[in-house]
Amino acid sequence: MKALLLNPKAQYVLSRFAQAGSRAGVDLTVMLSRKPPDKHYLFSFENDVLEAVAELPAEADDAEAMAPQLGGFDAVVAGGEYSVIFGERLAARLGVFHNPLEPVDAYRDKHQMRRRFAEAGVRQPRLLARFASMDEVEAFDWASVQFPVIVKPLDLSSSFYVRRCEDAQGAKKVYRRIFKHSQSFAGVRFTAHGLLEELVLGPEYSAECVIERGRLRALFLTTKFLSAYPTCDEVGHLSGESFAGTPMEADVRRAVEGIVQAWQVESGVMHVEFKLSDGLVKVIEAACRIGGDMISTITDLQHGVSLEECLVRLRCRGDVDAALQRQRHEPDGWYHGIKYLFSENQALPLPADVEVLEHVRHGKEDGGHCGFVGLPDKSGDEYWAEANAVKFLAAAFYRTAEFHGTYQTFILESHFSSMIAQCHRCISYFTDKT
Repeated sequence: MKALLLNPKAQYVLSRFAQAGSRAGVDLTVMLSRKPPDKHYLFSFENDVLEAVAELPAEADDAEAMAPQLGGFDAVVAGGEYSVIFGERLAARLGVFHNPLEPVDAYRDKHQMRRRFAEAGVRQPRLLARFASMDEVEAFDWASVQFPVIVKPLDLSSSFYVRRCEDAQGAKKVYRRIFKHSQSFAGVRFTAHGLLEELVLGPEYSAECVIERGRLRALFLTTKFLSAYPTCDEVGHLSGESFAGTPMEADVRRAVEGIVQAWQVESGVMHVEFKLSDGLVKVIEAACRIGGDMISTITDLQHGVSLEECLVRLRCRGDVDAALQRQRHEPDGWYHGIKYLFSENQALPLPADVEVLEHVRHGKEDGGHCGFVGLPDKSGDEYWAEANAVKFLAAAFYRTAEFHGTYQTFILESHFSSMIAQCHRCISYFTDKT
């Protein structure tokens, strides 16, 4: 079978999909587009090396214009957040598997997401308002708001401009920034609208979900570590915390089933972020794709399941039995995590019970682009031949025999300022070329 992989934006993503295609017996052709997308390029694997095969003249992510130039593909696979919606539309135009098109805008539009989740009975923070301009913000009845609240953009990513605000003046300051941010450095366009939401407190997690024919086939829990308020930046993830048989697991399963209903998902991989607030699961947001930040890597290390392989098989109208047969159901005594390193925390000492599996080194001591090389697991199987960490300044994989206060303190002591974090992210955007 042949599958078209759309715009994998990091080398490690491409490497994981290449391995997934090999395992699934699927030949991948990679479509890469410049931003702004005035041209698209097709690449194929020849002896495990990417070779350019074609240039497509389409000037935008236009499925109608592009489909006649593409032939012979059995599936379309989104390689990242910004290609999911286009991927569904292109797949429909090519006549291959796709999820229903009517709900797809709600994959990224958080206002539509909240509305659909509410209709499906998914518990979530209360939406207080949507704003399209500062005039609307100024005209809003702020005296009726119970602070603190969360201000967030309608469709940005990476927690940009998601802020806890203690008063109206603080909220207005964030909205002014949101309304100016209509395009990323890479040319991705955004709506530049803002939302106002209820603040939900509690530990944060994500559920990595495999959906096959509308049924939840596999669910993996990721524990998330965030920077201190007012920002909500993710500074680390941990796979391996058990919640099997707990009320939280049952609550998460109900939430995932509600999201599948809300989005009419037939098959795919979902990333659902939620908080456990007063013992109840509340969905912060969800995505009909594999989670970013190398979460699929630590899921693979911990559980033995490749989410990329699951997605490739599902998009090819197959099942995920072969991928899920590799799952380790019994813990081996280790948790696997990833921590993102910034200038403030690179020199922090390790707790005695944390082992570094792979430390991404900087190209420069003052913060250049980071290479990431093959990481073997305990049995020696190689997960990637080569990959690059491009979103963050640096990253390190860890495993720990105990999940307790020591590890959590180790993560949370590494708080960084919002300005430093955003500067490093900007650096990574400009160096995403290797």
